[in-house]
Amino acid sequence: MRFLGTLLILLTFVAPSTDAGSAKVMGWIEPVEILPGGLKITAKLDTGASTSSIDVARYQEFRRAGKAWVRFEVLDRKGASFQFERPVIRVSRIRRSDAPTVVRPVVELGICLGGIYRNTQVNLADRAHLSYPMLIGRRFLKANIVVDPARKLTSQPRCAEQSVN
Repeated sequence: MRFLGTLLILLTFVAPSTDAGSAKVMGWIEPVEILPGGLKITAKLDTGASTSSIDVARYQEFRRAGKAWVRFEVLDRKGASFQFERPVIRVSRIRRSDAPTVVRPVVELGICLGGIYRNTQVNLADRAHLSYPMLIGRRFLKANIVVDPARKLTSQPRCAEQSVN
């Protein structure tokens, strides 16, 4: 009996802050759409990553109105090229045990996953050697998406065209 009481107290403190009934369950691999622009790519939903990441082989940094911006190209599932220009929100330093630290610009992109649209921070990375061109991290997933690792391709992006500031 004492064990059950302790367990109940612990569950009270570690219970998620969102209502489980309002959370959407999605698979670990899902199609997403970048808006505005209509770029559709496949993403890995990764609860182990804080920030989302998108495959960009090359990018060009420049200044606009005294602020740092970046111009980059992303290819969709059919190989079509989509060009983006976004202000740099911050610079991310990725420390890896097996390689030197990598510096990546972070921009804000509008992402549609299922029927959920959110502007989120995305770092620009060369993901050509990885299976999926985009990784969706916890900053996007928190609050209303639960990832079921036994499922994949459970939804289609269906959000109205949005604008990114």
